Amino acid sequence: MLQLIRDRSQGLVVGVIVFFICLTFALFGVQQYLDSQSTVVVAEVNGTEIGLKEYQEAFQQLRQRAQAMLGESFDAAQWSSSEAKLSALDYVVNEALLRQTVDKANIRASDIQVASYIRNSPQFQQDGKFSEPRYQQAVRNIGFSEQGFEQQVRQDLVVNQLRAGIGASALVTAEELLRLEQLRQQTRDIGYVIFGIESLAEQPSPTSDQIAAYFAENTENYRIEEKISVSYLDLSIDSLMAQVTINEPILRAYYDTNQANYVKNEQRNANHILIKVAKGASEQEEESARERATQLRAIAAKGSDFEALAKEHSDDIGSKNDGGETGFFGLGVMTPEFETAVFAMSEGDISEPVRSEFGFHVIRLKAISPSGIKSFEDARSEVELSYRREQAESLFFEQAEELGNLAYEHPDSLDVVAETLNLAIKRTDPLSRSEIALMFSEQVTEAAFEPEVLLEGLNSAPIEISNNRIVVVRIAEHAPSRVPALDDVLAVVTKDFTDTRARDVVQAHGQTLVERLTKGEDLTSVMSEGGLKWEQLEGVTQDSSKINRAVLRTAFKSVSRSDGKVEYAGVPIGISDFAIVGISNVVLPPIDQLSTSEISQLRREASVARSSGNWFDFMELLKSDSKIETYPDRL
Repeated sequence: MLQLIRDRSQGLVVGVIVFFICLTFALFGVQQYLDSQSTVVVAEVNGTEIGLKEYQEAFQQLRQRAQAMLGESFDAAQWSSSEAKLSALDYVVNEALLRQTVDKANIRASDIQVASYIRNSPQFQQDGKFSEPRYQQAVRNIGFSEQGFEQQVRQDLVVNQLRAGIGASALVTAEELLRLEQLRQQTRDIGYVIFGIESLAEQPSPTSDQIAAYFAENTENYRIEEKISVSYLDLSIDSLMAQVTINEPILRAYYDTNQANYVKNEQRNANHILIKVAKGASEQEEESARERATQLRAIAAKGSDFEALAKEHSDDIGSKNDGGETGFFGLGVMTPEFETAVFAMSEGDISEPVRSEFGFHVIRLKAISPSGIKSFEDARSEVELSYRREQAESLFFEQAEELGNLAYEHPDSLDVVAETLNLAIKRTDPLSRSEIALMFSEQVTEAAFEPEVLLEGLNSAPIEISNNRIVVVRIAEHAPSRVPALDDVLAVVTKDFTDTRARDVVQAHGQTLVERLTKGEDLTSVMSEGGLKWEQLEGVTQDSSKINRAVLRTAFKSVSRSDGKVEYAGVPIGISDFAIVGISNVVLPPIDQLSTSEISQLRREASVARSSGNWFDFMELLKSDSKIETYPDRL
């Protein structure tokens, strides 16, 4: 049928048909089409609408930036949470607000500034110079076109100009720095006790009604994430390389045509004796090492076996057992001083002592492998790899187009596509959205959850995961998100209820003890009554390692009482423990006795903190003076 349409889709007749279709659409369908494509607004900033598409693009760009920065530490699951979505919405609103602000202030970034920023960014450089391919790849990795990225850079530059102006007002006086340092060097006497549910009376076992009520209140905590199993076809250059047919005549012909690709650079093989010089060695130690190297060079020059000398005297553990032999190497491999000496020598020469970061080397040039064209035999593995890749790339682009056509023409199955292109249909285990993104890419996740793929069971469009890999997916199995029956998760719910009740009981008991101590009850009596052991430390600093970090933070957050009595506070520790902290004897060192060695670092830290605070205040002021509406339920 499709072929028949193609055969007849020529000439005047089809032109007339298309005209009437367009006319019909124009008369009856335009308004309906426009209505169906109306923008979903997720926020309004001073009358400017932010559409769902703009939000989704920003969300994906933020996610890809995080993934590029964190690498293997990236947690895709975090980006499926409502908190991540709301944070992204807040980011989009702030960006819109800042765009309006810089436009009103007429702040601009020139083309020269944008180009200079990009060319001087280390992530776009290779060997210290701007690399166009690296730039293009990096931009693609974070989900931008080059034009879109450059526009984002322009926007960032003008915002940074605004931020720099705000930050320039963040002044920190010398008196403030001294006061900050005085607070940082203060000491406190800290007493504390940490206890858990085991120190209290045994709690009764939870009843079935309690567990059921807890489950009803926390149902969403036990929701099973939506999962799908996908069948997919995976077309890649790497897989096609194995299918390329080769034989010796083909490879030799390819080698003859591409000999320029198999040039080998000159390499040299040397023996050396290293006399180590430790870092920070004195002039006398260095001179002693030089004299020893000179003596060994003189012995070698008189005809002694150089390799035997290296085995006996060299400090280079890696080569001494091989007579100091380096093996063949080219330029850019060894330390510069060593390499310069070797490539200036003739075969058989013995150098004067050469100083490097490791010490003094006495070098004998053993052999030279000259530059030239590699023989077919030496280059065969490279030739085969290059030929396979070249043929696979050509085949890949042919099959990629056919893959798209066949997947569209036969939307209800992958069988025809697989058989035609000799591809294996693969199937995943049930996976969540984040797991699919981790296995393939975010684009595959989006395609798999499109309504026509997820609900109608059609093939996806071809999805380009990288420049040399394309997949087509279809849903093999779909398990919607659901809340399990209580019986299915009874053990987990029971444990969660027990832990939550223990935490609440411990914290309530702890707060009661804090209140009793604050009212003046005797510490020893209160502790002995509960069978608790109070620990007391004197002169504790903020960086002490002798005390629990949560206890330490609580102690230094508290303000000492003016009446000289102990200040008590409570803090939860871990899942279900609780600490009572007593703070007393706060000592601030006199300003004239402060250690000022870290004042410069403190100034930088204080300036950064104040700049951040000023920027936060500025943004809050902008928001308070603006009309902002957000619609998180539309995300």
